[in-house]
Amino acid sequence: MKCLIRILTLIRFLLGCCIELDREMMIDKNLSMADIAEKINREFDDNLSCIFSGNNADKLVLRLRITSDETLKGDVQNESAG
Repeated sequence: MKCLIRILTLIRFLLGCCIELDREMMIDKNLSMADIAEKINREFDDNLSCIFSGNNADKLVLRLRITSDETLKGDVQNESAG
């Protein structure tokens, strides 16, 4: 999950992103695409849109897009202040 959290942190700086997940890792960790999408949606509320493929798809893909300009502006301001 630490790797997933790092990815989620980087997403704030991207306008759109497509991530392919490793099926074997997902099975080993007993995760579903819905679990990951739920965590993303909880963390980012309405600021990030998450669309995902089904668990039985050939490729496990998350498509992420920032839906709020305020999120991006806030991150840029936080970086310049720090």
